[in-house]
Amino acid sequence: MIIFGHFSSFFFTFSSLFLHFFFTFLHFSPLQAALFAVDEIFANNEFPRVPLLISGTIVDQSGRTLSGQTGEAFVTSMSHARPTALGLNCALGAQQMRPFMQNIARATSAYVICYPNAGLPNTFGQYDESPEMMAANMVR
Repeated sequence: MIIFGHFSSFFFTFSSLFLHFFFTFLHFSPLQAALFAVDEIFANNEFPRVPLLISGTIVDQSGRTLSGQTGEAFVTSMSHARPTALGLNCALGAQQMRPFMQNIARATSAYVICYPNAGLPNTFGQYDESPEMMAANMVR
């Protein structure tokens, strides 16, 4: 999706696309290019603008992306695209993501999306959180 953002948007637009969902971006330069391509496609009003969902990845408890942005900086750098929803995905578990999601929610007027995994894998490559533990953390 990072490399073919422009082409996939163009193709799917002709295939009755209902939304754009750009996700799991560790560096935001390719995402900015994809968002520019989406804007170009809809700029001539030939196609109706569809909802845009954007999700980045906080890589550790520092609260920063791999490129060093905070969640708030991520919101600022994506706001020009007028996303319908903005959020984070899968690098951390639900409990670890909570403070970063709260910061994003305070920084945007868009809907906020979050889809964590069951925490980080332990040294054996397994997850210590059960589905029940993850669900309980998501509801809080």
